[in-house]
Amino acid sequence: MSGWSVAWLVWILAFAAIEAPAVWRKRKGDTLSEQWWWLRDRKIGPVPVGWAILLPFWIWLTIHAFT
Repeated sequence: MSGWSVAWLVWILAFAAIEAPAVWRKRKGDTLSEQWWWLRDRKIGPVPVGWAILLPFWIWLTIHAFT
């Protein structure tokens, strides 16, 4: 197993360790998706900050996946 494989596994386990209790508690603002959508109310000019970050990420991810 390479160092990158270990790093990705640690990252996924860390995410699960943070997200699982947040989902279990069911309090507003705990989960990643609730934190992310906090950005929809902030704007860069006419564009919500969340979309200004999310759209370029999805474009990059699509290109990255197919090249």
